[in-house]
Amino acid sequence: MPSHQQTLEQRRAAEAWRCVTVALDQAKQKANEALQKAQKPEERSRLEQEIRRLNTDSGKLWASYGSLARKVPALVTSAGLGQAMAFLRAKGQSKAWDPHELLYSHVSDWVVGQLKETGELLDVIQHRSSEVYRQATSEALAFLLWVKRFAEARLPEATEGP
Repeated sequence: MPSHQQTLEQRRAAEAWRCVTVALDQAKQKANEALQKAQKPEERSRLEQEIRRLNTDSGKLWASYGSLARKVPALVTSAGLGQAMAFLRAKGQSKAWDPHELLYSHVSDWVVGQLKETGELLDVIQHRSSEVYRQATSEALAFLLWVKRFAEARLPEATEGP
C-alpha cells in the first residue's frame, strides 16, 4: 500500500509529465482563443503571425520551455518564489502561448491547487502569511523538479537564454 507521500509524488510527476507533453498544444489553443476574442485588425494580424510561428517553428517553443524548466528551480532557490514567478510573468507579458507564461501557469495551477487556495500564485503569496509562502515555495520546488526531469528527458535545449 503506497504511503500518502508516494501518492503526492506520483501526482506531481503525472502533472509535470502532462505539462511538458502538452505545452505546445496549449500554446496553440490559447493563441487561437486570443485570436477569436481579438477585435482590432492589427491585433488579429499579430495573433495570426504568432499562430503561424507556433505552427512552423514549434521547436523553438519546446526548446525555450525546456530551457526555462531547467533554470527556474535554481532561480527559485536563489531569488525566492515570488521573484522567480514575477520574472516568468514579466517575460511572458501575459501572452498565454509564451513559454514563460506557460511555465508560470503550470506552476501556479499546481501550487495553488495543493494549497487549496484560489486565484493566481502571485496573488496568493502576496496576501498570505509567511508560512503559506514557505509551503508554496516547497511545493513549487518539488513540482519543478519533476518538470525539470521530464524536460531534460523529452525537450531539446535552447541555444539562447530565456
